[in-house]
Amino acid sequence: MTDDKDYSVTSTQPNGKGAVAVVEGGCARPGRVTFVATLLDASESKSALGLPDFNNEGYIAGNKRINDQPAFPTHFPTQKFRNNVVVSSLASLAPTESIETTWRVLAEIETARGRLIIQIPMQNANVQKLLVACGKQLENARNRKGVIDAPSRQQ
Repeated sequence: MTDDKDYSVTSTQPNGKGAVAVVEGGCARPGRVTFVATLLDASESKSALGLPDFNNEGYIAGNKRINDQPAFPTHFPTQKFRNNVVVSSLASLAPTESIETTWRVLAEIETARGRLIIQIPMQNANVQKLLVACGKQLENARNRKGVIDAPSRQQ
């Protein structure tokens, strides 16, 4: 049994033209926070939203901006369904998208219902709780030498 707490955050972000992104953030594993956007048609969430076709290569192309860096073209990996894309995966002490140093993530994806801008509100109190909890899970895993359900070492 562990003292780790699981947190997740959800945000609904419409573009005002008929597309919406439902963004969910969670601790994918200790020390890694992943934000996944489900791209939907706002008027009918059960209908498929038209997305650019890249021969089902497992990604959707778009632009991304991290902190104050200029936006750059990127591939957003898709998950089981094509309309679920990984917007950001923040790892503890990573060189680019780090839990400790990333304060803004913006993603831009073209859809049949217009351009969809997805924002990860890093300064939001709930997102901050998620980042802290995921970092704490990494610290606890290190204290248990990677064994998930081992008791914490006393220091």
